[in-house]
Amino acid sequence: PCLQEMPMLAQLHREWEERGVTVLGISLDHGDTEIITHYTNRLGIPYPILLGSDAVATAYQVIALPATYVIDTNGMITNHITGLVNIEELEAVLNSQLKSQIQ
Repeated sequence: PCLQEMPMLAQLHREWEERGVTVLGISLDHGDTEIITHYTNRLGIPYPILLGSDAVATAYQVIALPATYVIDTNGMITNHITGLVNIEELEAVLNSQLKSQIQ
């Protein structure tokens, strides 16, 4: 499922980067960086993907994958979506977040 979201997140990255939105992927697969590099190259992923750990999953209370977190400029989690997310849903969350930061 995470691979299904990657092209959408790449599109989101390209369209929202100039507005200060950073897309960051974290792989919780217990593989190595070669696997991550293979998929990011194959899919043309323009945003960084880091290798996570069980400690990361515990800290963010990940109960299922994929999991999407929206984090504000203060480092606070403002939205959490478990399961596949579509671009319209994520853009609505980001629009709301950016509006609240401007006010």
